[in-house]
Amino acid sequence: MKKLALALSTAALAYAGIASAAPQGDPMGDKTVTRAEAEAKARAMFDKLDVNHDDKLDRADREAHMADQFKTIDSDSNGAISPAEFKAAHEHAPGDKGPGAMGQIKHPMMAMLMLHKADTNHDNAVSRDEFVAAALGHFDKADANHDGQLTAQERRTAMKAMRDRMRAMRGQHGHEAMGDGPPPPM
Repeated sequence: MKKLALALSTAALAYAGIASAAPQGDPMGDKTVTRAEAEAKARAMFDKLDVNHDDKLDRADREAHMADQFKTIDSDSNGAISPAEFKAAHEHAPGDKGPGAMGQIKHPMMAMLMLHKADTNHDNAVSRDEFVAAALGHFDKADANHDGQLTAQERRTAMKAMRDRMRAMRGQHGHEAMGDGPPPPM
């Protein structure tokens, strides 16, 4: 159970970093987001994820985050996650500050693949510049009319296209494409 919680925590870290580039369920609602706002959000998210403040997202950041997540889920602090604690971690409403935030991760391996792609120099770490460039790349791809703004409709269209691509990958490559195997190294 401990290994499962650690794997889910890793996925949570990766997914949180992608949220600015591909909002899950569009938390922005009907708001139009400018490219400058997307860049600011990506920079703020990077700062939040860079636990050790070394200007890169790597194994050390994931391990620190996993330890924090484990402590949060292990509500009785006995060093193990019981089935009841695991269940409780997934029953909180999305947006809760508690462990239930893990329950809103629908495609954690997709997020891991996106972070892996963001590592353009293949050093198994994502720098601030790589992270922001990846987020802005997703923004630009979703900005259908190239006006530097993403409307709610453009975000919905981009999310649908992404879901369709992932379904196609799953069909072509089996479950490995969606992450039933190990995540890419980082």
